[in-house]
Amino acid sequence: MQPKTPPAGFRVFKGANGNGSHGAATSPWSQPVPLVGQIERADYPLSALPEAIRGAVSEVTDAVQAPPEMVASSALAVASLAAQSLADVRRSETLTGPCSLYFLTVAESGDRKSTVDRLLGRAVREFQDSQRDAAKVTMAAHTADLSAWQAKRDAIDGKMTGDAKAGKDIDGHRADLAQIETGKPDAPRVPRLIFEDVTSEKLGRALATEWPSAGIFSSEGGAVLGGHSMGKDSIARTLSLLNKLWDGASHVVDRATSASFAVRGARMTISLQVQPHVLGDFLDRDRGMSRGSDFLARFLASQPASLQGSRMYREPQATPELHAFNARIADMLADLPTIDGERGLLLPTLDLDPIAKAHWVTVYDAIETQLSSGGDFASVRDVASKAADNVARLAGVLHVFENGPGGVIGLRSMQAAARIVTWHLYSARGLFAPLTLSREVANAATLDRWLIDRCRMEGVDGFSTRDVLNGGPNGTRKREDFEKAAEILAAHGRVRLVQDGKRKRLTVNPMLVDGTADDADDDAPDSPMIEKRVEGWN
Repeated sequence: MQPKTPPAGFRVFKGANGNGSHGAATSPWSQPVPLVGQIERADYPLSALPEAIRGAVSEVTDAVQAPPEMVASSALAVASLAAQSLADVRRSETLTGPCSLYFLTVAESGDRKSTVDRLLGRAVREFQDSQRDAAKVTMAAHTADLSAWQAKRDAIDGKMTGDAKAGKDIDGHRADLAQIETGKPDAPRVPRLIFEDVTSEKLGRALATEWPSAGIFSSEGGAVLGGHSMGKDSIARTLSLLNKLWDGASHVVDRATSASFAVRGARMTISLQVQPHVLGDFLDRDRGMSRGSDFLARFLASQPASLQGSRMYREPQATPELHAFNARIADMLADLPTIDGERGLLLPTLDLDPIAKAHWVTVYDAIETQLSSGGDFASVRDVASKAADNVARLAGVLHVFENGPGGVIGLRSMQAAARIVTWHLYSARGLFAPLTLSREVANAATLDRWLIDRCRMEGVDGFSTRDVLNGGPNGTRKREDFEKAAEILAAHGRVRLVQDGKRKRLTVNPMLVDGTADDADDDAPDSPMIEKRVEGWN
């Protein structure tokens, strides 16, 4: 239902012709006022990517017509998956950890992440398939060995049972049984690298018994955030496991009715695309666990503007850079890690070059200064507190991709990682900061972004109030929530309620749609204050 009367203080304009046309309102628009804590999107720092990754990202961006930040995140997630089983990163004598990365892209369904992942993840799938095919003979031999072992065990067990019934001594049989138990054949480890909708127990067991390096990749993040593993009864276990995997910590599961297992020395990469309303629903029902446990703080987040509606057909072109990227990933995966049955992956450690270490410390300190009240990251302290760790991790991924798992991480990799992670940090501020505001202002910010993105995507200047109530953000689908959000946006000069025949429609300030509005804080991510505080950034 649409509002019968405008919200309080919300003026209704007639179209330019006074007859409900979609023309501009009779009075000119003024510069829109930013909402509290609002920042504008900035261009992704593609120049920071190593040339081999940047070339592949550019080719896929052009071929698929997907947002470049989505493509870059997918490429870096694939690189993280390949690098995490080759080396760890040491920032100091007491700070050593994985180079694994978690990515979260908030975007609408249909933005082609599945296509992007398919193109950039081709080498991963081919490696996984080839390893499974190669293991068929080994698995057959293991099945035969296991059957032979079981037959020997059953024979000893039968003798012991018979002697026990006859009242004979069975200590010798017990010793034989203990001896044979130590010789039970271990199942061969066959790499399974990609998971999507998986329970925490199945994932943990696979990492413990099959292959200790994997990734959760999903173009429909609702299958993960809205799946059984994130249900009321299991979310705490799932978040605990995923947080421990990011940290590289051990995770022990004891079961009375099934085999217990321990995840040690495992590595995990995550790359999710989730629709805005799915993320909102998840945050509404997770009882604060995902933020309180710092689960979301571990992610490099982004919310690209959709390109739907502007992706005209293009004839496919050759993609040599993409082929080279997949070839490099294949080489990294072919370098199989050393796996200890009790400790998991046994990995070499990459140290930081002294100059790279000095730059990392400068970035660390610059971020820390912005956590205080009034600082750039006061509203996303949880995310910012993990940023320096992510800088070191990404620097490790870039180093391994370019140089392999040897040597030391240099200044170039560290500078590139710092630029990319800082971009994500400001993106996270724009995405998560509204969650710290009042419900009304947060709804207004969400509606504002939805309106601007949709207007740009569909080439229109607004939408009927009925369309917004029926198809807009979940937080503004109730009339009273919509009216309050619209009132806030109108007071900031961002929208107007225009009479459109018998209907009313929200029109968006054209300066927001065409990008000419002076609509960002001075510390917006295209020229962040944090960047100005890091000497030698460029």
